[in-house]
Amino acid sequence: MQLKDRQKDILDMIIREHIKTAKPISSKEVVEELGFKASPATIRHEMLELDRFGYLEQPHTSAGRVPTDQGYRFFVDNLLEEVALPPKYQKIIKEVFQIKNGGSFLRELTQAASDFADSFAMAGVFGESLVEKQGFSKTLGEPEFRENSAVRMFGQFIDEMDRESDNFFASFKNEKVFIGEENKIKDCDCLSLLVSSWEHEGGFGGYLAVIGPRRMDYQKNISLFKYIHNINFN
Repeated sequence: MQLKDRQKDILDMIIREHIKTAKPISSKEVVEELGFKASPATIRHEMLELDRFGYLEQPHTSAGRVPTDQGYRFFVDNLLEEVALPPKYQKIIKEVFQIKNGGSFLRELTQAASDFADSFAMAGVFGESLVEKQGFSKTLGEPEFRENSAVRMFGQFIDEMDRESDNFFASFKNEKVFIGEENKIKDCDCLSLLVSSWEHEGGFGGYLAVIGPRRMDYQKNISLFKYIHNINFN
């Protein structure tokens, strides 16, 4: 479905606001709070069209709308602009990659990724049992995980990652985003996964993953993964 420019702008605005607030976004908010330059009737019509096309959906108890997997996918593939990793974190990541010991390096890399993404992160070295995890409480503190079913889903996801880490992650060279039902792990459709490989100048390589709600800040997190994947040791 080819979206009109105005529909793209509305979808972009709704997704960015939902990422920040975790709340459904109404047409009134798009006009009054977000300042979109169109009449309320026009916004309502365009949001109904985005709903009909499968980019938005309406929770049963709300007048507002939230993005679907399809909406997030369109956002990631077509609406995000590439942004640079902030200089502070460029410095942190460069310092992490100067660590020679594999265990210490993994621990610091995972901690830096978790702190930056404000989410759960895990990293491992290919061909070794060395795996580091950080940030369980960051992810479980998100509004999406107030339900026990979502907490169980998150735990199931992490368990499966542990079992299949080398097989699953070894195929990803550049950063890859899995949104909701795109995840290969059954019944984990409330989660998104961002993963990429990295190479250390010490001669070993591995993977880094960030796991969080579908509402994760994709633009911010992708900037981190691109920087790590393309890090220059000079």
